[in-house]
Amino acid sequence: MNIDFLNNIYNKGFTKSEIDKIGNSLIYITQKLGEIPKTKAIKLLYFLEEKSINDSGIPFFGLDWKVWKLGPVDQNIYYEFSNSPELLREYISVTYKPENVCIINGIKEFNDDEFSDYDLMLLDKVVNSLGNKTASELSNLTHKKGGLWDKVVTERGLRELFDNNKATTSGYSIDFADLIKDDEVKIEMFNHYFDLKSVDKKYC
Repeated sequence: MNIDFLNNIYNKGFTKSEIDKIGNSLIYITQKLGEIPKTKAIKLLYFLEEKSINDSGIPFFGLDWKVWKLGPVDQNIYYEFSNSPELLREYISVTYKPENVCIINGIKEFNDDEFSDYDLMLLDKVVNSLGNKTASELSNLTHKKGGLWDKVVTERGLRELFDNNKATTSGYSIDFADLIKDDEVKIEMFNHYFDLKSVDKKYC
């Protein structure tokens, strides 16, 4: 891998190990399910994040999930899927089918170097429990009343904007701490994760 590519990763706020985990998660998902639409891929990545934090307090990826009309979206991943992959070019291909449907597929074998045993168990659990659902069905799950997306939409007055197509995106992020606010141990793990992540990026 050349220096220019590594610098581009760091400039977008990612370390090589973070890109490797995202890329190999997508490889794993597509090996299990076959090629999948962009929206479904984003939803499955989101549910990995949410489930990991709910179970342990530790994010699966540590991505910044913005509240958009169609659900939580990490903007960097969205743009990777919407154009020719840059950060993920060693892991996935992006192609278009009739009616401009964007399709994601893995392009090499899965590598578990960045995954703990728990990560692998969770990855398998999420794929097995949600992999048979359509992108629309997964969107319904992210939009459920009282969920993290719904709370931000309600508190920030986004519902009317989204419902009337006055906006499809927002700058507000999902607050995963709200998911575990009553568990002091998980909150401590959650905050510790981002403290370490900040240090890693400072010295990478």
